[in-house]
Formats: sequence, C-alpha cells, structure tokens
Amino acid sequence: MLFSYFILSGILCLAYLILLGIIFRYWKLTPFFKPSASDQPVTRVSVIIAARNEESHILECVHSILNQNYPSHLYELIVVDDQSEDSTPDILEDIKDSRLRIMRLGVYRRTTIQGSKKKAVAYGVNHASGDLILTTDADCLLPPDWISLHAAEFVESGRSLRIAPVKTHAGHGWLSVFQELDFMNTFLIQAGGIRSGLFQLGSAANLSFTKSSFLQADPYSNNQHIASGDDLFLIRKLHKQDPESISVLKSTDSTVHTQPVSSVSQLFSQRLRWAGKLKRAGSPGLMFTSSLVWLCKTNLIASPLVALLSGSREYLWLSLGFLLVHFLMDFVFLWEASGFFKRRKLLWYFFPMEILFIIYLLFLGLISWLPVSLEWKDRKI
Repeated sequence: MLFSYFILSGILCLAYLILLGIIFRYWKLTPFFKPSASDQPVTRVSVIIAARNEESHILECVHSILNQNYPSHLYELIVVDDQSEDSTPDILEDIKDSRLRIMRLGVYRRTTIQGSKKKAVAYGVNHASGDLILTTDADCLLPPDWISLHAAEFVESGRSLRIAPVKTHAGHGWLSVFQELDFMNTFLIQAGGIRSGLFQLGSAANLSFTKSSFLQADPYSNNQHIASGDDLFLIRKLHKQDPESISVLKSTDSTVHTQPVSSVSQLFSQRLRWAGKLKRAGSPGLMFTSSLVWLCKTNLIASPLVALLSGSREYLWLSLGFLLVHFLMDFVFLWEASGFFKRRKLLWYFFPMEILFIIYLLFLGLISWLPVSLEWKDRKI
C-alpha cells in the first residue's frame, strides 16, 4: 500500500514537471512585442471601466488613462458606475474632459442587479464608438504607452483579443510580497497556457478585444448568476468562435499595476471568487491543470507525513526529493517571471513564500468547494 502511494506520488511529480515544462517552453516561444517606429496610430479605441465604490482610486486611474501617449481624437474613456454607494460618481462628475463619458447602471445607489459587473462592461461596450475595446479596473494605474501597445499589436496580429501583464504595486510586508510574486507568476502561466492551447486565461484588468467580436460572442448571456468571470467567459467564448483569435501582448511597458489586498481575509475572498469562476468555466484543460497543481502541492505536505508515520527513512528521503524537485521548478518559473518584471530582488523571499503558497493553495482548494458566503465591493455574492 505504501509502495503504491509513493509510486503515485512520483507520477504526480512527473506530471507536474511536464505541465510546467510545456507552459515554460511556450512562454519562451512567445516573442516580446515592440511596435515599429514607423507605425502611425489609426485605430479608434474605447477604454471601458466598470467602477463600484472606488473613491480612493478612481481619480488616479482616470488621469493615467487620459494622459496616454495616443492621439486624443482616437480614444475615449467610458466609466460605467456600478451602483456605487460612496463618492465615486461625484469624483467622476468633477473631471472635465471631453473624452470621458460617465454612465450609470441601474438605479442610483441601489444594489439590485444580478451579474452587475458583466452588465456594466456590456453596457459600456454597446455604447462604445471604438473598434478596439480595452478594459481595466478602477483601482489600476495604466502605463503611458498602454493604449498604443494594445492598438499596435492589434494592427500587427489582426487577432480579436489579447491579454497583457498585470502586477500588484510594490509594497511592504509578507502579504504584499506574496501577491506580487503570485501575479508575476500568473502572467507567465496565462501566456504559456494560451500559446500552448492548454487553457485560456487572462485578466480584465489588462485586456483588449474588438467590439464586433464581443457583440458576436455575447459572452455573458448564460452566466449572469456568477458574480465574477467577465474576463474568463469572454476569453472562452471568443476561443470557441476561433481558436486562433487570442494573442499575448508580451511587453513590460504594457503592464497594469493594481492594488494588493490588505488582509488575509480579503485575499481569500478574492481568490475564492476567482476559483468559483474557474469551476464554472466549462474548460477541461483549465480544470485538469488546476486540479493537477492542487493535487501535487497537497501531496508535498502529505507524503512526508505518511513517511514519518510509517517510520520509513527511505520514503521520507523520497518525499523530500519530491519537495526539492518542485521547489527547483517553481524557482525557475519565478526567476523567469521576476526577470521579465525586473523584480529579481523578490527572489530572496522565495523559500518562505513557497511554503506559504503550498499551505494557501491547500486551504483554498478545500474551501472553494464549500458553500461559503462571500462579499465583494460591499455586496453579498
């Protein structure tokens, strides 16, 4: 029985290495994007933000978009207020810029709409004048070449949708470092997954797509009851329409910076929302990948305990070998991710953060299957 368990553990370890190897290979095959110096902007762009209770961040976010290195007459910003209960609408009304269009979803200050973020995004897209839609979140800061890079990649590739990097602001404390490392690693996984065809993932904080493809896909027609997933369901439906429609904008100059959460409870609430949309995405590749990773990480805790309880020194060394192999592979990934984002100094935190990540993933996977009540933007979901 014990022998069979450790054979299975070895198979899991090998499967994990193969999976990460495939993702890493396709990440390396993804070319860095650099627009031609002779390119002249011609694409009409609409930036869509669904904002709810973002009075602390909305002003900086809007200004970072209105100060883009892109011709003013070729882009607009549409902010759809998702029934904010703070001063977000008032702050927006005080911004005087002809490129800014403010819309409200539903009844002012009444949180009665199911799937409201998806409806806010769809409402903005339907009223957009641009051919290319860019989405981000109201707590994000956008780099000055953000629009121009998305537009240039769209013209060059001709693809309907592209994902681009997102990372948290650099901060202090272990929770901030944990999130920054996680976000950096996530972009490599997203890019490698898309390029390899294993799965399709991206973040609405840094996404662009054509208006025509969105209207044709009608991505939220059957998932309004799911609180999160405006990005995932869009990507999945466009991929179903055309498997070659998605590209990766691999450029650090297109990186969007978002706010890290400030507490462990907020982190779990955020990640449980994300886990909920993954379960309902209807993607076999995504479910296989996430399940395999969870099983492998959980086994890293289980196998040394089993070896200790059995009193077998040989199996204990074998389980520690599995742990070392996982650590080495994860370090290679973080080395690559931190190099891409120019944050290699964070690798000093690798070992404690790796241990925390294994524990975090174990509990997240277990809790995600329980009927847990969650809140998002002061809403029960």
